Amino acid sequence: MTPSRPAAPASTAALFTGQSQQRRITITWEDADIADVLASFAEISGRTIVRGKAVTGTVSAEIKDQPWDVAMKAILDAHGLAATEEASGIIVVDSYENILQRQSSEPLTTQMVGINYVSAASLVEIVRGLLSKDCAAGASAQSGQSSGTPNCITRGNVVSDSGTNSLIISEVNSRMPGLMQYLRQLDVRTPQVHLKAKIISVSRTAIEQLGLSYDLGSAAAYFNNLIPRNRPGGETADDREGRITLGGEVLAGVGNASRKYKNGAALNLLFSTALGKYSLTAFLDALHEQQLSDIQAEPSITTLDNREAKILVGEETPVRVIDAGAASQIGVPARANVQFKETGIILTVTPHITNNRQIRMSISAEQSELRIIGGDLGFTIPKRNANTQLLVSDGETAVIGGLTQTQIVKNKSGIPLLSDLPLIGRLFSQTDTREEKRDLLIMITPHIIDEGEAIRPPNHDQH
Repeated sequence: MTPSRPAAPASTAALFTGQSQQRRITITWEDADIADVLASFAEISGRTIVRGKAVTGTVSAEIKDQPWDVAMKAILDAHGLAATEEASGIIVVDSYENILQRQSSEPLTTQMVGINYVSAASLVEIVRGLLSKDCAAGASAQSGQSSGTPNCITRGNVVSDSGTNSLIISEVNSRMPGLMQYLRQLDVRTPQVHLKAKIISVSRTAIEQLGLSYDLGSAAAYFNNLIPRNRPGGETADDREGRITLGGEVLAGVGNASRKYKNGAALNLLFSTALGKYSLTAFLDALHEQQLSDIQAEPSITTLDNREAKILVGEETPVRVIDAGAASQIGVPARANVQFKETGIILTVTPHITNNRQIRMSISAEQSELRIIGGDLGFTIPKRNANTQLLVSDGETAVIGGLTQTQIVKNKSGIPLLSDLPLIGRLFSQTDTREEKRDLLIMITPHIIDEGEAIRPPNHDQH
C-alpha cells in the first residue's frame, strides 16, 4: 500500500491564516527555478526566506492580483512543500517530512498567554488541534501494524487557568509565533448592543370615541399623495414645508371637529395625518397630551452580540400549588408548595450585528396577568404573545403592536337606599356595561456600542 502524503504541519496553517492584508502582486513564471521564485517572494515581502535541501525543481505559475503570502502558499502546496516561521521571524521552506522530523526533535518551550475577550477554556480544544505532532513515534507505537496513515502523537500540551483566564501552552519554539497569531484572531472583542424600550398603553376605545382610527404602517401604505394648495398670488406651495390650509371638512376627516385641541403635539398629529407624512412620535405625543395613552415603563439593557436579553415589567406572583399525587396515596396528606409565576410584560430580545452594521433582532413579547377563578381551579393566566424577526439600522426604532386587551366594565349607579330594595330596586338604579380596549405598543431602539464608547444612562426627562 502506498503511504499517503503526511499532513501539512500546523505551523503552515498558522502562518497563512485569515483574510490576507499583504501586498498584492501580479507576476508570471515559466519553468523558473524554485530558488529564484523564493528569492522573488523575499524581495517582495521584505522577509527572510530560507529553503531546505529538499526544495528543488521548477515553477510555472501565473499570479494575478493576489496577496504575496496567498500566492506563495499555493505554489508550495502544489510542489509538496510547507513553510514555517521561526521565533526570529525567518520563514523556512522545506518538505513536509523534513519539517515534521525537525519538530519531533526540537525541545518544547512553555508560555502563558492571557486571553482578554473570550473564555480561555473554550480555546483549549482548538489550540490542541494545532500543536505539533510526532508521527514517527506514533508509527512505532503501532506494534508493527501496517497502516497507510501514521498514528501521530501530539508533542505539546495546552491547559487553561480560570483564575487568570489564560492558556498555558507547551510547544516547540519555532511554532509559537504562528500559534500566537492564530490566538489573536480568535481573541476578539464581542460587540455590545444597547437596547432601549418604551412600553406604552393606548386606549383604543377612547380614541375611537373621538372618531379616530389608527393602524401601524408606512405612509405609502395608508395615505395617498396630496397636492397642496397654491399660496395667495398663484405661487406653488412646497409640500416639504409641512404646511396646509385645514378646512372644516379636512379636520372632520381626521378627528372630531367639535373637540378643542391644545396647540402642540395634537395639532402636529393632525398636520402629519392630513399631509400623508405619518409620524409615530407625533401620534404618541398627541395621545399622551390628551391623556389617551400611558407610558408604563422605559427599561434599557445592554447585551452582547447574539446573546439574549430579557426585560420583565411586572411581578413574580406566589401561587399555592397542591400536590394531588401525594394526596391520592393512602395515609399521605396533601402537600402544598409555593411557585412563583412571572406576570406582566415580558420582553425577550436577541440582537445580531450584521457586517454592514445593521441589527437583526429576534423579539418575543408577552403580556400576561393572574386572574383568580371560582371553584377548585384556583387561577388562570391569560397571555398575549407576539414573536417576530426584523432588521433595523443602528439607532432606528422598531414598533411591536397587536397586543390588545379587552375588558368588560360594569358601572352601577342609582339612588341610595332605594336602589338596594328587592324587586323594585331596579327602578331606582342603572347599570352601564361597556367594552374597553387597550393596545400595548412596544418600541425598541437598538444601538451598537463601539469600543471605548460609554453606555449612556437612560434619559428620564422625557415622558
